[in-house]
Amino acid sequence: MDAKFCCQLELADAVVATKYNERGDAALNAKDRTHLRRAMINADQCALLQPVAGPAAHFAIDATEARVILS
Repeated sequence: MDAKFCCQLELADAVVATKYNERGDAALNAKDRTHLRRAMINADQCALLQPVAGPAAHFAIDATEARVILS
């Protein structure tokens, strides 16, 4: 991820928060909601974003289609 992209994401978060605070939930579009969902991730608490000591255990998944894996 380059610096320009990161800055754009941070700016988008601020714009969406302001839009929500000033005009409410009905003013948000689908892209705004995507930014809100992404901003809800707490990187300090998300195990997927933390380094592990040694090799990580992985689940064996035989299926390749998302609908099968996520069902």
